[in-house]
Amino acid sequence: MEYEIAKKLYKKKLILLSIGCIIIATFASFMLISSEDGVTIDMDPSFLSEEEVKLAKKLSEEGTKNWKNKNFLDSIKFFEASIEINPTDISNYINLGYSYLTIEMIQESKDSFLKAYYMIQNESDVEIYPGAQLGLAFINILEKNFSQAEKLKVEALEYENDTSEYYLFLSQAYFKINQSQKSMELLEIGELEYPNNPYLIREKAYIYYHLKNYEVAERYAREDLFYDKDSVFANRIIGLIGVNIHQDMSLAKPYLENFNQFITGPDMENGGHNALARVYLFEGNTEESRDLVKEVINYYETSYFNYSQNPEKYFREKMVYEDAILILQEIESISS
Repeated sequence: MEYEIAKKLYKKKLILLSIGCIIIATFASFMLISSEDGVTIDMDPSFLSEEEVKLAKKLSEEGTKNWKNKNFLDSIKFFEASIEINPTDISNYINLGYSYLTIEMIQESKDSFLKAYYMIQNESDVEIYPGAQLGLAFINILEKNFSQAEKLKVEALEYENDTSEYYLFLSQAYFKINQSQKSMELLEIGELEYPNNPYLIREKAYIYYHLKNYEVAERYAREDLFYDKDSVFANRIIGLIGVNIHQDMSLAKPYLENFNQFITGPDMENGGHNALARVYLFEGNTEESRDLVKEVINYYETSYFNYSQNPEKYFREKMVYEDAILILQEIESISS
């Protein structure tokens, strides 16, 4: 009974919430602090040996590498291991906060950002970096602590010249609590300051998709492709609209094929693999269709997921899995 009720509640949000993870991950990729870029926020590691400093740095670099490969659980392990050796490097707390935020572990993310924030506040000689403020602003919006979120946003804006990604990021936070109007207001401000910014355009496509204005969503997604032909988001959106709204498999196919080339592993968030499997099935290509849904099924059946930490993600993935089972049954009935 619990699952059936939740299934109804989350079914309409399945695509929308999970696309939000991509937006968060996109923003966090800008905010992640990498030693390769020559940026660190280290208070005073003088109590560490030279070997410990090198090891902590190496672990942090491995965390960044895993982040870039979207191995967020592994990135968390490396950042935490680096902190254990060198607890003075604020960069790791910020990176850890965005790693947790991307997989929607909000409390853990908040704890990491708070540590970084207080460390920065208490050390006047530490380089100011707004990553902690923006992360905390995002979480405060989710918690509907709007005055505190605004305070943190203002703090962050003081330290950065190019703030286009900030408007994108905080817009996404308002969207996640169903305040689409406020979300769009931030995007409009951002677009006035940064015309033709592809990330702001991408976010507009996202919001219009949420509002079920598929015509405008598709227009913005195509504009996104104009600036970035490899946009994972735009290819996914146009492909899904092609299958689910236009029911035009030939239209959807190239976009879904592009999307599946850009990601590693099955799309358990939006069901992109399943949508492409339906396209192939429509064309009579049961072999390709079967391979795609089996990838989804195998991934789900061999993965461990902690339901209590993120029930929304659990139900999204379960629904994608169940859809894959239905497609496989249809394939088997045709083949028999």
